[in-house]
Amino acid sequence: MKANKNIFGMALAFGLAGALTGCNDSFMDRYPETSITEESFFKTVNDLEIYTNNMYGYLGGSYWDAVSDNMLYTESSSTYKLLGGTINPETVGQWSWSSIRNVNFMLARTGNVTADPAEINHFIGLARMYRAKLYYDKVQSYSDVPWYSRDLQTSDIDLLYKTQDPRSLVVDSIMQDLDFAIANMKNTNSKTKVGRDVALALKARIALNEATFRKYHKELELNDADRFFEEAISAAEQLMGGTYSLSMEDVDDMGTYGSLFCNLDLSKNSEIILMTDYDKDLGIMHNAQQIPAYIPYSSRDIPMLLQASLELYSKYVANAVSSLPAKASDTTTLCVGDVAS
Repeated sequence: MKANKNIFGMALAFGLAGALTGCNDSFMDRYPETSITEESFFKTVNDLEIYTNNMYGYLGGSYWDAVSDNMLYTESSSTYKLLGGTINPETVGQWSWSSIRNVNFMLARTGNVTADPAEINHFIGLARMYRAKLYYDKVQSYSDVPWYSRDLQTSDIDLLYKTQDPRSLVVDSIMQDLDFAIANMKNTNSKTKVGRDVALALKARIALNEATFRKYHKELELNDADRFFEEAISAAEQLMGGTYSLSMEDVDDMGTYGSLFCNLDLSKNSEIILMTDYDKDLGIMHNAQQIPAYIPYSSRDIPMLLQASLELYSKYVANAVSSLPAKASDTTTLCVGDVAS
């Protein structure tokens, strides 16, 4: 009897051990169902679209345009300080890599997606276009910067502390990103959605900027400015040979150029490649809408007379600037006339 009990106990122990072992793969190793994890994401093309939707802000208005004829900006600008010599690579204060890491994080995981390769490559091209834009912003600030083609881990000590790569390597890598984007991205029928033409426009602007910079900065010892002029011309010609044309629309006798910036609806404008569709009800506002929206009219700290004055002033401003889609520094509008600017 005692022997039977021992056999029964051993069988029960082995059975429990087998049950626990079987649970490890199918039950115990589960990912959270109420939050997104790396293991559960990057499985479909829809995941790639959701992830890249958060990158649209990377194409926001650039304060590098503050000294050009693309915008009117009277405040102190980092570009003016750069021209005056009061900003240098040690004081520019833009040494942030989080956005580039966000892009590289996705690119390193696109191999987990199961879908049509053409669909996957569209979003890989989109992400690489954003990386090109982010990296050229750094080149404009620092010239030489370290190039990273993947997201770094805490164990990547050598890469984390490596020195800058030469400007020539970084810019060539940027151009490779843009070429991949142009070759693989699809165009869209929407002026608010990024497609292949946006990558072409970005390549034209970056190539033209790099060409002129190399031409007039002999100290770089980069004597291939003509190569980038040709790249800029080629990209711009592809755009001009498409569906775009200089706008002849005249809004309230402001002229065709002024009407680009004082128009409530640019969706059908023949010159626009990419635009921001501002909608106050959806919380997508430009400066002319944001400032009145955040003035605390109902605050008990504001005297009634001042409150009435503010309300009258805001009404006047609202009427005066209602035709301004955005201050140029806040808009992501990209048009044919900007490609070569």
